[in-house]
Amino acid sequence: MEKNKTAISTDIAIQELTTFLKKHLAKDFKRGKLTEKTIKEDYLLSIEAIEDGNLVFDENGNPKYTLYSPLFASAEDKSLMVKEVEFRQRIKGADRILLMDGIDPKKDLGTYAIKTVSYICKLSLTEVKELEKDDFDTLNQICSVF
Repeated sequence: MEKNKTAISTDIAIQELTTFLKKHLAKDFKRGKLTEKTIKEDYLLSIEAIEDGNLVFDENGNPKYTLYSPLFASAEDKSLMVKEVEFRQRIKGADRILLMDGIDPKKDLGTYAIKTVSYICKLSLTEVKELEKDDFDTLNQICSVF
């Protein structure tokens, strides 16, 4: 995995992420569950991705993520399959039920995380399983907001 030199300062990255989080987790801010300190601790990979230019927000605050390690069709076939990820902005109630079908989120947290990332990022389960650790962990941080 190759990280870019910092494109954006840490302070600006935290500010951009905070704006995004406030839009989606307003209650957590009001209740004091999300603070600058908790954002720095809980969303470190997302902050680094913003600094590197891999996580950007459009004029409406919608995130787009460029994978550090793009997915290819196979080791032999170097045709690019996935380089960028756009996110669904929410999970509807019925979709959440389908995501939990056959699993107990408390016992099968990993499976639930993979299914959730797959749904929100519009990736197949196979593609999610192929993601490098930092890419998966960053996507999982952003998906946790929805």
